[in-house]
Amino acid sequence: MSLFDQLAGQAGGLDLGGIAGRFGLSEEQVRSAAALLLPKIADPAIDKTEATHDVAQQTGNTQTPWRSWSPP
Repeated sequence: MSLFDQLAGQAGGLDLGGIAGRFGLSEEQVRSAAALLLPKIADPAIDKTEATHDVAQQTGNTQTPWRSWSPP
């Protein structure tokens, strides 16, 4: 089981489709990006901004809507 699956299970009721929809992405795009990103951001030696950019490039999620998005 991946780190992402473990965390999603602990979060209980995590609505990836809803999260994806807020950004114009598919649930699979969010799931694959999160699965790649979580192990990287858990490593204190890795630059988080660079890791996020790298994962976005790998998954084709190059939109940056979070710059104008704020949590509800």
